[in-house]
Amino acid sequence: MVSALPTVASSPLAWTAQSLATQLWQLSPTDAVALDIDTLRCWGDDQADPIAAWQPKTLGLPAIHALAEAIRDRLDRGPGFCLVRGMAAGQARWLQRLTYLAVGSALGEVLENYGRLYDVKDRDVCYRTQAVPVSMTRESTGFHTDSSARAVKPDYIALLCLQPGQFGGENRLCSAVTVRNYLVRTAPDALELLHQPLIRDVVTPGADRDLSRIRANAFPIFEPAGPFMFRYMRYWIETGHRRAEMPLSPHQIAALDALDEALEQPSHIHRLRMAKGDQLWVNNRCLAHDRTAYIDDPGNPRTMVRLWVQRALTSR
Repeated sequence: MVSALPTVASSPLAWTAQSLATQLWQLSPTDAVALDIDTLRCWGDDQADPIAAWQPKTLGLPAIHALAEAIRDRLDRGPGFCLVRGMAAGQARWLQRLTYLAVGSALGEVLENYGRLYDVKDRDVCYRTQAVPVSMTRESTGFHTDSSARAVKPDYIALLCLQPGQFGGENRLCSAVTVRNYLVRTAPDALELLHQPLIRDVVTPGADRDLSRIRANAFPIFEPAGPFMFRYMRYWIETGHRRAEMPLSPHQIAALDALDEALEQPSHIHRLRMAKGDQLWVNNRCLAHDRTAYIDDPGNPRTMVRLWVQRALTSR
C-alpha cells in the first residue's frame, strides 16, 4: 500500500487555487535592490562577458541576498512559487540576465547542464520527431517538472521574462502535494503504481541515447520514501518505454491518466502571465508547471531565460 503522506502535505505547499488568495507569492524589488543592481551594472561594464565572469562571492549585494531569502521562504515554506515583478525592468538585457543570475547564486548552486543561463524560445524544431526538449518549441508543455535525467534533480527552477509572446504562453502551476492527496482519496491503486520506477527518454542535447542508458534512466513519479519529491513529464515516459522496448502496461497507462486528470482539475491550477522583467521561481520538487502554446511576434519573439538551482545542503 501507499506509504503515509509526508508532513509537507499539511503545509502551505498543499494549496488550491482558492487557498492561494490568502498566501503571499508575489514580491517587488525594493530601492535597496535597485542600488545592488546599479552595483552589478558598474561591475558588469568592466567585464568582457559578465555572465561567464560572475561568481557567487564576486560582490556582496546584501539587498539581493535578502530578496533571495524571501524567495526561498516562499519556495520552501510557502506555496512553492514566487513571482518577482519587474526586476531590473527597462535595463539592458545583459543586466537583467546578470541580476537574475545573482539571485539564483544567492539561492544555491546554479546547475549548468544546459549552460549557466538557457534561453527558452522557439527554435523551429519539433520534439515529437527530434531528440529536443519541448522548451525549444512554441507548443504547450503539459504539466511537468524540469529534468528527465535520473541524476539531475534541480530543487528550484526559474524563468526570467525578457519578452512575452504575442498571444498565449501563459504559465500554469499546480501543487503536486495537493494532487497526491487527491489521488489518495480518488485513485489509491493508481498512486501505488506512480511510486514505482518508470523509464524516461534521454533528451539532454548531446547525451548518449543508447538502449542501456535509456533503460537505466528510471525513477518514480512520486518518491515513495524520504522528503516529498514529484518528477513528471508524461511524453518522455511514453517515449522512454517505447524506445526501451518495454511498453507501458494498461494499468500504468490508467495510472498516468488518473494523474493527468488530477493535475488538470480547475481547482488545482493557478494561472499567471509574466511581463517584461518578471522572475518566476518554482519549487521543482513539489510543484508541476506548464506553459500554454503561444504565437510569436516575428519581429520580437517570446524569450524567457531558464535557470536551475540546487539549494544548499543546509536548507534541505
